[in-house]
This record gives sequence, C-alpha cells and structure tokens, in this order.
Amino acid sequence: MTRSIHIIPAARPALHGDRAGLQAPGVLGALTLPVLLIEGAETHPVMFDVTRGLERRLPDARTERVEGAGHMVPVTHPGATAALLREFWQSRSPL
Repeated sequence: MTRSIHIIPAARPALHGDRAGLQAPGVLGALTLPVLLIEGAETHPVMFDVTRGLERRLPDARTERVEGAGHMVPVTHPGATAALLREFWQSRSPL
C-alpha cells in the first residue's frame, strides 16, 4: 500500500478538477461500455453515495462489494478484485 500512495495526490487534478469533463451533464449517460464499480464494505460511508450516484448515471453499470475491504480494495484485496473482474468480463463475453 505504501508503494502506491503516491498515486493519490497524482490523481487529484483528474478527480477533483474534473480535467476530462466527466461531471458535465449527460457525459456519463452517453457511455456505451459496461462498467464494474467495486467498493470495500469498510470504506468511508460517503463512498457508498458516490458509487450509487455513478451507478445511476452510467447506463450499463453494476456494483460489487468486497467484505472486509476499505477504500483501497485493489491494493488490499487483489485476489477478490481479480475474481470480480474475471467474472464481470466473462459474463459480458459474446461467446
């Protein structure tokens, strides 16, 4: 986790400044790709509101929760994250 901590401040312009304009009305609703939102069950409660808001705005999104995980799910629970991603993409496979 400490090896990845530098990513947090580096992401600030994209997340807090909305450099890509993703928060503009209609932008997320126009996406046509499937989205998997992964949240940790032990994260700060406000993050559940963020996830629900994204899920409402994204037309093809679903949310999975990892029990026992906090906010940094992919860092602290890589196996659970990989399993969710694998299942998500297999369920979307055209084959």
